[in-house]
Amino acid sequence: MLGKFDLLIKRYDGGAVSQYLHALPIGAEVSFKHIKFHIKAQYPFAGKTTFTLIAAGTGIAPMYQALWKLMGTEGDNRKVTLIYGNKSPEDILLKEELDGWASRSAGRLKIVHVVGNQPDDPAPPGWADTPTYTAETGWVDEAKLKKHAFPPAEDTLVFVCGLPGMYAALCGPRNEKELKDGSTLQKLGYTADMVAKM
Repeated sequence: MLGKFDLLIKRYDGGAVSQYLHALPIGAEVSFKHIKFHIKAQYPFAGKTTFTLIAAGTGIAPMYQALWKLMGTEGDNRKVTLIYGNKSPEDILLKEELDGWASRSAGRLKIVHVVGNQPDDPAPPGWADTPTYTAETGWVDEAKLKKHAFPPAEDTLVFVCGLPGMYAALCGPRNEKELKDGSTLQKLGYTADMVAKM
């Protein structure tokens, strides 16, 4: 979008910025600053033909931004898998928009929703696969990545965005380009060139 941008803001109890922004009246002005170094990977993601987007909670925001271009650019027919973790089905942000993309994607976009507060949580009542997503429970872990992610290859790219604990387990701190030794993605055979920590 030229000349404007959209924000996704989840209001948290005690969240200073989210509470402030939600309390503003419609039409209020707010100043923003763009910080270049936060853009870790930029469309068109040259040389990459498959994408695995791994997100938790509000970590969906940069994934949605990548999906906007990958799914909305005419002639781009590359395949994408989104693995999105939340505490409950009710916590899934942008669900209608994601469902819409999956419905229109002719199989290009696979969505895997993972819900749970613990790694071994049972499925909530009614939690099941639908035509637009696969329903998983627990946490985003090695088994789910083996099952759903595109395998390591020079032409694949994995995006990661979520809580610090998720970075620690999957790839290491987001401010370090290299994958942490013993992290899930490193054990599965991915390299730093295949992973963008958002």
